[in-house]
Amino acid sequence: MVKKISLLAGVLIPVFSFVPNAPLIGRGPYDHSAMLSVGGGLCRKMLGLFLVDALPGTENNQLYSLAYSFSAAYKFPWWDYTFNFRHRFEVSYNDNPDKKFRYASFGWVPELVFWVKPWFFAMGVGPSFKTQVTPTTGGYYMVHAPFSVGLSVPPVSVEVVLRHTSNMYLASPNEGADYLGFSLTYTF
Repeated sequence: MVKKISLLAGVLIPVFSFVPNAPLIGRGPYDHSAMLSVGGGLCRKMLGLFLVDALPGTENNQLYSLAYSFSAAYKFPWWDYTFNFRHRFEVSYNDNPDKKFRYASFGWVPELVFWVKPWFFAMGVGPSFKTQVTPTTGGYYMVHAPFSVGLSVPPVSVEVVLRHTSNMYLASPNEGADYLGFSLTYTF
């Protein structure tokens, strides 16, 4: 089953080809994980992250997510270097007490993972669908773009995550929201 999912993900990422026996930084060719994340909204003006100021009140957003993820190895067909990808399938709940909106979302976030044992860096972009149109991201479609730094002591890892959510200007408004959070992952 996992091999079929990994091969499907290999088809969805056409630049890479799947490497079934490549060693990962884990227990074998596949790492399965359960991830719990908690995050709070960031004030863009304070951090100067983006050129556009966020809608006032988004710094009070609260994000909770639960994810299943697995890691698989890929490589460029013309280059003999293997890349570790973490495919995260997550369900999230967002609450903003100031703007009085709440929504759930579900999506897939493929992340490229770089290791400097025991530390790792992960970054990715993935689609997500939400249950409600909000003042920060209009429409029911949005994209999550996380960047994380983590420490892994198998079977547990801890991450600090900076996440941006947006709808990529597919609907109006598109203020987006930014989060700083923590993730706890258990690999089985």
